[in-house]
Amino acid sequence: DDGNGIDAKKLEQLLPTGNDASEEIKKGKSIGLKNIDQRLRLSYGAAYALRVESEVNRFTRITLRLPADRSKRGG
Repeated sequence: DDGNGIDAKKLEQLLPTGNDASEEIKKGKSIGLKNIDQRLRLSYGAAYALRVESEVNRFTRITLRLPADRSKRGG
C-alpha cells in the first residue's frame, strides 16, 4: 500500500500482545489484525508469521508467511 502509512503508536494498537487484546475489546478499538494473527497461528503454529512494516506518509506492507505443506506445520 502506498498510502498514508501507520505511525508506530497506532501500529502497536493494531497488534496488541498478551492480555492487551481483551483491553482493546473493552475500549471498543479495532482488533482485526490481532484476530487474524491468532487464528492463523492456531492453524499453522510456529511455521506461520505476520509482519507489518509501515512508514508514515510512505507505505504499509503486511507480509504473511504460511507453510506450503500444512502437514509440516510447526507447533
